[in-house]
Amino acid sequence: DESSGFPRLHYVFDVSDTGVRRNSRDPEVWQYNDDLKQPVSEMLSKTYGISGERVSQQLADVAGKLVADYWDNNGGDIRAIVDGSLLMDYDEAGVEMQFKSAAAISVTYTLLERCGFEPAGWFDKDDFQAI
Repeated sequence: DESSGFPRLHYVFDVSDTGVRRNSRDPEVWQYNDDLKQPVSEMLSKTYGISGERVSQQLADVAGKLVADYWDNNGGDIRAIVDGSLLMDYDEAGVEMQFKSAAAISVTYTLLERCGFEPAGWFDKDDFQAI
């Protein structure tokens, strides 16, 4: 955060914020179910321009789109910090491909798992090599 005239870290989220504490409200955990299939699919189509017959495939496509958008906005910064990582042996196109692959697989897996889809059927062990 540079709004104060100098860079500083801005606290956004910590896993410890997810637990219930004394005097805290119980979190409402959202769960995907068949009643939400159509509204979620329509929202994904409207918001991201990605439609499909299966919400699980829409989620995977949204993950890919968001990762590509992230790369477009931050690829230069990512390329600047690959020294010392496993990505330093790749050329620029390879760094982009490996980053997009790792990020898209991670996000897709998380979305599918969170929405109650079985992600194990989507991936094999080679898919996770980029991670």
